[in-house]
Amino acid sequence: MDELVLDLLAPAQALVGLRWELGDWSVADEHAATAITEAVLAVAGARTVAIADRGRLVLVCPEAERHSLPARMITELLRAEGFSIVFLGAASSKETLASFLSQFEADALIVSCSIAMNLPSAVGMLAAAKHAAVPSLCGGRAFGASADRATLLGASGWAPDLPTAVGLLDRWRSDRPASNPSVATGAKVCGALELAHRSVVQRCVAAHTARADVGVQIGLGGSESWLRDEFDAIVSSVAATILLDDASILIEFAHWLSQRLRHDPRIGTKAGSLLQTVTGVLADEYHAASAYLQVAMYVEGGGAA
Repeated sequence: MDELVLDLLAPAQALVGLRWELGDWSVADEHAATAITEAVLAVAGARTVAIADRGRLVLVCPEAERHSLPARMITELLRAEGFSIVFLGAASSKETLASFLSQFEADALIVSCSIAMNLPSAVGMLAAAKHAAVPSLCGGRAFGASADRATLLGASGWAPDLPTAVGLLDRWRSDRPASNPSVATGAKVCGALELAHRSVVQRCVAAHTARADVGVQIGLGGSESWLRDEFDAIVSSVAATILLDDASILIEFAHWLSQRLRHDPRIGTKAGSLLQTVTGVLADEYHAASAYLQVAMYVEGGGAA
């Protein structure tokens, strides 16, 4: 199973995502490829014979996370390692999770997150685990290359790979870690921005379309629904950056957005123009957000390495 997932399916799926980002594949192409990967996982999982009895796990994505395929892969890898595991899927609520943890008598909760902008919604998942006295383990690209983000959000542990995760989970069966509270310094401002999220996005769309320097937009760039989706992602990334006081979240997102828009000939809007609009909308009420956006635009514009 580990060879199938780590050497074939995961690299193939990464290539699928890259082709979509470069505009070579449509969303339909990406969905078709993902469906094939999910079918292969289902068949392989049905043939898996557990080699041990290592405990009971619940795996979930944060409420805002829609990318469930990496979590599905981790589910099958851990099942093959001998864990009894239930995957609750994408977009599960923290209320549903809290109830299930108690009913299932889980030994640990695993939170899988791929997109950093969705990290704020992981806080509720980790709090539910703490309330149920269940240790929590975080993993996925969104948590970065160290335990820092997971620790700030209140997780019991972080794992960059399968062997590390298995080692921690085995150790926790006899030596449960202490519960950790969320100590993210930007929680209050992030919460306020999340409450105002829809209003902020609407103001961004209105401000952007009214700007004289935007000019005539073409293709998808002229669509109000497209602009709304892009501003929704930018504001979510700003909120996650503020929550964790981690400018790299917004910088990495700005770079990804710039690359995607640069390679899509249907879109006439540049990433810098979108970021500038959000900066203007947030400048008066959210000074920290404006500062982070300025840094992201400066770095993406080549002002720093």
